[in-house]
Amino acid sequence: MKLFAVLLLLVLLRAPAGRCDSLAELAALSAADLDPAAGSSAQSLPVARRSLQEATGAAQSLLRVLTTSSCEEGPSLSAAPAGEASHTCRVVLQATTTAATTTASTTVLGRAAIECWMGSVDPSTADPASLLPGAKVAVRLGKRLAAAMAAASDAVASGVTWNKTLGAAAPSGPTGGYEDGDWGVDLLAVPHLLLADSVVSGLPLSRLAPLLQCLGCGRVTVRNLTLADLSAPADATAAPADAVDTRPYGAARFTGLSGAELSGVSCSGVRGGRAWACLLLQAQAGGANIRISHSAFTDNAAVLPAASANATAAGAVAAYPPPPPVDPASAGLYDAALLRHSSGVSAEGLGALPYCGAVERGFGAVLITAAAAVGAPAPASTTNLLLDSSTLQGNAGSCGAGLALVDVGFGGGAALRAAVLDVTLLDSFVQRNVATGSGGGLFAHASASLGSMTVSSGALSLNRATSGGGGGAYLAADGAVGATAVLNSTEISGNRAFGDGGGLLLLARSAGVGPISISSASLLSGNTAQYGSGGALYVLANASDVAGLAVSDGAVVASNLAGESGGGAFLASQGAGVGAIRVEGGSRVSNNTAGIALVAANRTADAVDGRAGGGGFYVRSAAAIDGLTVDGATLSTNVATAGSGGAACLVAGGAVGTVAAVSFCTVSSNAASAGDGGAIYVRALTDAALAAAAAADPTAPPPSLNVNVSDGASISRNRAVAGGGGFLAAVVGGSGSTSVIVEGRSIVSTNVAARGGAFYVSAHNISMSVRDGSALQVNQATCTNATGCAVAAAAAADGASVAAGGGAHLAARGALRLLQVVDASILSGNRAAGLGGGVYATAPLVELIAVDGGSYVADNSAGIHGGGIYARLTPHYSSL
Repeated sequence: MKLFAVLLLLVLLRAPAGRCDSLAELAALSAADLDPAAGSSAQSLPVARRSLQEATGAAQSLLRVLTTSSCEEGPSLSAAPAGEASHTCRVVLQATTTAATTTASTTVLGRAAIECWMGSVDPSTADPASLLPGAKVAVRLGKRLAAAMAAASDAVASGVTWNKTLGAAAPSGPTGGYEDGDWGVDLLAVPHLLLADSVVSGLPLSRLAPLLQCLGCGRVTVRNLTLADLSAPADATAAPADAVDTRPYGAARFTGLSGAELSGVSCSGVRGGRAWACLLLQAQAGGANIRISHSAFTDNAAVLPAASANATAAGAVAAYPPPPPVDPASAGLYDAALLRHSSGVSAEGLGALPYCGAVERGFGAVLITAAAAVGAPAPASTTNLLLDSSTLQGNAGSCGAGLALVDVGFGGGAALRAAVLDVTLLDSFVQRNVATGSGGGLFAHASASLGSMTVSSGALSLNRATSGGGGGAYLAADGAVGATAVLNSTEISGNRAFGDGGGLLLLARSAGVGPISISSASLLSGNTAQYGSGGALYVLANASDVAGLAVSDGAVVASNLAGESGGGAFLASQGAGVGAIRVEGGSRVSNNTAGIALVAANRTADAVDGRAGGGGFYVRSAAAIDGLTVDGATLSTNVATAGSGGAACLVAGGAVGTVAAVSFCTVSSNAASAGDGGAIYVRALTDAALAAAAAADPTAPPPSLNVNVSDGASISRNRAVAGGGGFLAAVVGGSGSTSVIVEGRSIVSTNVAARGGAFYVSAHNISMSVRDGSALQVNQATCTNATGCAVAAAAAADGASVAAGGGAHLAARGALRLLQVVDASILSGNRAAGLGGGVYATAPLVELIAVDGGSYVADNSAGIHGGGIYARLTPHYSSL
């Protein structure tokens, strides 16, 4: 503010004397002044806008704009009370021709009006004092627009003013800093602009600047703005090979914002603008609250900027995940254009936009940038975006074809206080957008943190990211990614990504990812990660933890596909743990598939460690995973085609907490076609993690794993026909204990596997109880090695060579602590082709086997020995 005050004082001291009336001034101009064919000089133009290549710095930009914006002496525009517009403008520029079929010189302007007044009251009812010269808004007009308005008898220009003397033209750039075909208008340094009932249509986009700009406008309120049929003119040339890209810019731009509220914006048919198509909103360094409501952005397209030295070869797939953002010094082609443009009373440009993939690319229909501040690292400013009751549909771009939100870091060697970004979509529809990079519908990137992402009561559907990740939305931060909530019947469906995250992608490069909630009858369905992981949802924290995932209150995750792991969802932490995964409250995770891009693993190491697994969920952690709970919900018909865990695959370097199926839940008809764990696969406690834990605390007790099936749970028809554990396979390292409990009248039945028809457990100490009126029945261990059934390395760890354990296969390296069927429970109808029709157990030590309390073991069968229970004493295992 101090800098602004000083520069404003200089402006007032240097402002030229004399007054001018806008429309009268235009009418008085000679043909030589305005007609490009008449050979006018740049210096003679009273209104023409400068090229975006002209400005060289923030202070120069500010001086140039303020000293060339007014042709009268008098007070500067004053700020209005908080919440009230200081000035209202109406801009109507409508061509009678179509931009795509005409050149700039053949465009015919049918209607032209630029009207401004003080305050927000319509001039027909306003106090006449509000229209005094001191209230006029400084403007700049494009050369072609100025000529057309001067020639038109019905053009209107009121409440605006300009300076006749613009100074020397820029030595470089088209036409020495001016553009004959520029139809645009700049509104300058308005404290709080209300832009009402405005239309820009049928005009060719300008290669100098957006057609409509408010530069250095602290706050902007837009009511009813139409941008339509704006495109690169028919005679536009392709992107040049040199460093200056002169293709046209997008339609509208607002800079220096501390807040913006836009309603009733309609943007359609805007095509050929580089970097963005419809709107560029540039927030100031202190952050901003931005709301876009009751608006529609449809059928627009942004083109890629010119290729630069760091671009990939034509047709090549962008590097994935994208590299860290660039700093202004390495920003490539952008700084040759917008960064050096005078941006009113602010210095925002596009020079520090992050890379989108491996190529400097454009974005989409709407682009919002949040500037970082220079100073102490904290507190960070926050830019909040609310998209309310709006539609972004059928747009094309490179990253975030519908909407892109990025922060821009300035400051050179000074301490940088980066912006925090919060995003909320409410009752809005983002659909059928196509990005050639990442983020088909939405792209958000923060060099600090993404505060939160909320999608409520709307749809993010049928979007595509053709060479990157996040088909529906891509959200990435160099710091943390906050809480993500999908709620109130939101639909995220039919999105497709070339890489990871068919529906949503969340990436935290150097911190953690907050809790993720899918609730209130929301639907994640039919999304595809074609060659990556996470059909509906991909979450990665490179250096910290992932807080966990909850699917609750009737939400559905269904019919999603992943080329590799996690048909429904993929969650991974590279440096810390992953929180609990919960499916509850009548929710359903069903018919998801992982591994569609891979051939069958055929018992390779990939299948053993779970890669390409997790038809429903794939969860991987360098440390611990808090567990998996299915509570009053359904996991069904999920498939891992080339890995383990048909419904869920949990792979942890550390411990895995409780795995629970409770409260009348259903886990059924899931399959691991080429791996272990038809429904659930758990692999925990690697040697490296155990060694690190022992070094950190030698006295800590060994971790344990608890598997609990209770309270009327139904587990049925799950299959791992080439591996172990039709329902669950658990391979646990270390010297701890693993407990399996089936209780509370739960039923585990009709599951099939090569080993352990329902359960396969390999751990140091094992105990298993079937109790409280529960049943383990009609499960099968179906085949032997001799018949050609490939047995996974995990399932073969006990040394047996035949299909064993129709109901359960327990392989203990230390002791079988307990095996019991009690309290009127049932172990019946199970079958094994080899040993142990009901249960096969192998251990160096067997402590207790009990059948009691009215329970029975009956009608089980084994092809070799042990129709009911077969226990085998074996040498002590030293490792898995």
